Amino acid sequence: MDIPIACTLTSEEMADRRSLWQTIDRDILCRRRDTDRLEIVYRLSGEVERVLPSLVDAESRCCAFAAWSLRRDDAAVVLTIEGPPDGLAALAQEFGFSGQSARAGVPATSSEPRPPNRDQLT
Repeated sequence: MDIPIACTLTSEEMADRRSLWQTIDRDILCRRRDTDRLEIVYRLSGEVERVLPSLVDAESRCCAFAAWSLRRDDAAVVLTIEGPPDGLAALAQEFGFSGQSARAGVPATSSEPRPPNRDQLT
């Protein structure tokens, strides 16, 4: 049985979730997109370590069509999202990947990372 590609959050829950993601947007170092995965690399910070694991846990429940995982090294935390192409397309738009082609690693701008576009996924 396939899991439907849909967000299960209400409008209010979506607004709350977006607000939490925005608390760590400034720590985005780069975004990478491949045909079967999205990666967002975050600068290692106390806020990222505190917020990101709970967000990934919550997203894995409401967007169960995708596999969400975290990997940490000495300077960064990498969020990897894997799933079906149409589901990843929706998440890519939600997380600020719009306009990127597959296999294009696109770093955030040097002065400020691009904010995620979380108004597209409903």
